[in-house]
Amino acid sequence: MGIILLVTAASLWGMIGPVSKVMFAGGMTPLESAFWRGSLAGVAFFIHWLIRRQAIPSSIRDWAGLGVFAILGVALLEGSFVLSVSHGGAALASILLYSAPIWVNLAGRFIFKETIPLRRWGALALTLSGVTGICLWGSTVQFSAAALFWGLLSGVSYAGFYIAGKIFFKRLSPVVVYMISFPLASIVILPFVASSSPGSELDVFSKFSTYSSQTILACVFVGITCTYLPYLLYGFGLRLVDASRAAIITTIEPVVAVILANIFWGETFSTVGYVFAALVVMGVAIS
Repeated sequence: MGIILLVTAASLWGMIGPVSKVMFAGGMTPLESAFWRGSLAGVAFFIHWLIRRQAIPSSIRDWAGLGVFAILGVALLEGSFVLSVSHGGAALASILLYSAPIWVNLAGRFIFKETIPLRRWGALALTLSGVTGICLWGSTVQFSAAALFWGLLSGVSYAGFYIAGKIFFKRLSPVVVYMISFPLASIVILPFVASSSPGSELDVFSKFSTYSSQTILACVFVGITCTYLPYLLYGFGLRLVDASRAAIITTIEPVVAVILANIFWGETFSTVGYVFAALVVMGVAIS
């Protein structure tokens, strides 16, 4: 059941890229979309909590930990990935982002003393090879120090998300963790959104109403269907599957993104590219 939950979550995450193109075409900036994505997901998790009334953190230590998680595991992840894309292109950024399973497996082995079987390392090699091939095939990669820095930082932050989530989910409901961390992350991102365009932070809210209904619907879809729902499924799946294995399973996300981009945006992919996609699926299957 845990694997099914994680694969479903990764598949929904894979929809973010194709749907985000609708928002970008409507004039919404990447950081702005990240702000609204986190804000809408935070509202959804709050409504979920109002219905279920699950226990919230009772100690200062937990609140402080969630604050750090919101900054380093959510806000930093989204911000560093966008900067990596701007400095080196989406292909290189995606490769470095999906270095996360390496850091998760290393942390699992040396920090949490998990026994990582040889089969798992083989699965990791297959998935990373597949992701690399998907991103690089037919693309021009621009290597620069800034691109490498922000890209690796996004990968480390992504790994931290897996590891910290595993720790928090042992004593807190995923709904509570996300209800707190997503709004906090949006608060952190908001000043950067405002600084990238004229006006104050409040102008971000008034600007939202000026977008077309198509752009707003795409934003809501990403916030609810591509963020709230998959993070909910992922949180419960991570309770059943160890972090190192979960990191490998969710690398199916870029495969889903490629398929959807082909279907909805007509972005073609070479035969060899689909071979690389098959490597990711194989790695997930044997993990």
